[in-house]
Amino acid sequence: SLPLACSHAAATSQQTPVIDNMGAFLGKAPMPRAPIRRERGVAEERHRARAIAAAPVHAAFKARADSSPLRGQNLPAVAVKGLGSPRPPRGQHKHVSRRQRNGAGKLRVLVTGGAGFIGTHLCRRLLADGHAVSVADNEFNGTRENLPPEVFFLFGDVSKPGEVEPAFARGIDAVCHIAGQVSIIRSFTNPVIDLRTNVEGTLNVLQLCLKYKVPRLIYASSMTIYGNCKTVPTPETEPCWPDSYYGITKLAGERYVHATAARPDLGFDFKVTSLRMFSVYGPGQALDNPYQGVLGIFLGNLLRGEPIAIFGDGEQTRDFVFIGDIVEGWVRALATPATAGQVINLGSGRSLSINQLAAAAINVVPGPAANSRIVRAPARPGEQRSVGADVSRAKALMGWEPRTPFETGLAETLRWARGEFAAGPAARIGGSGTR
Repeated sequence: SLPLACSHAAATSQQTPVIDNMGAFLGKAPMPRAPIRRERGVAEERHRARAIAAAPVHAAFKARADSSPLRGQNLPAVAVKGLGSPRPPRGQHKHVSRRQRNGAGKLRVLVTGGAGFIGTHLCRRLLADGHAVSVADNEFNGTRENLPPEVFFLFGDVSKPGEVEPAFARGIDAVCHIAGQVSIIRSFTNPVIDLRTNVEGTLNVLQLCLKYKVPRLIYASSMTIYGNCKTVPTPETEPCWPDSYYGITKLAGERYVHATAARPDLGFDFKVTSLRMFSVYGPGQALDNPYQGVLGIFLGNLLRGEPIAIFGDGEQTRDFVFIGDIVEGWVRALATPATAGQVINLGSGRSLSINQLAAAAINVVPGPAANSRIVRAPARPGEQRSVGADVSRAKALMGWEPRTPFETGLAETLRWARGEFAAGPAARIGGSGTR
């Protein structure tokens, strides 16, 4: 059989300039009512209990979050020299949402999975840009206490449409669909949950977009859909042949998103974009979750005085991209008409081996000799061998480029991690691993 081609044509043939006013693209809408923080109900508590029972490691994360002196506090703002938030050039677009109103053109944006690492950073940026932000999240990999109080929070699992539909019923102009099961290892140990969350959950979000005629959706896709490709740095035109269950579900979700937008029977203009994110890191990444975020895992291990585990020979490469750059990419994609119908890589364009990553982490955290701080373990399934992003499409379509050198991002992440550990022993739950 032949691999599935990953390239998609733009929804329109005309390349339209980047615009500063999202309202001209999606429509202007009134701001929602004041944010409401509802208490957990019986169904929510039952769902949380099932999630913790199904993932004992996660129970430790939640115990730490519940007892942490940082509970209720926001993460520090990311301030990295040279990062900034440049606005794209102004322009006009002929497409106007059915929701267009008189006003400032700010949007009502729903972020699924908004209580997690990437979601919380994106929510802060959207708020700073003047948009009204709602979040639907089951708090499996995050907590509502990480969010600013201006965010409307709804506890909900995307695999259960009835739980997240109230967020759509409030009226929204765009969805940033980040919610998902993000662990490659968990996708092998519990593939049904992986399928339900990443594929069925995405279908549920799409169906709700159609029901409420939401004109814009951006989908969090993944580098894992490429598998062990021949071309590195990898362009979006590279055939997709994922070798992990997780990568398969992310590719399926991506195809559902674009196939839905291409339907001629929708009765409204539905614009979608998929952002294929590479290895995102930065402040706010879990330091105690052995299933995701290799740099966070390594820093957490070293700050706790534990060895770090490298699976396989460590020569597998990854493309590490700073969270501030990722958020800029999401904001630009949302504001840029030319991204409609497109799949776009978001990475640094630089490959580092896991051995190089471990050496960099060890170098910035003083301790015993490097060789005594690494343990070797057998290779794991689903590991891509060589990874690197070709980001030329992101630059051409929306003027986006990664701005944060790895060394700068590592220093910023370490400063934040030290602050977490200085808060007390509640932040020091053990765990090791990489992906």
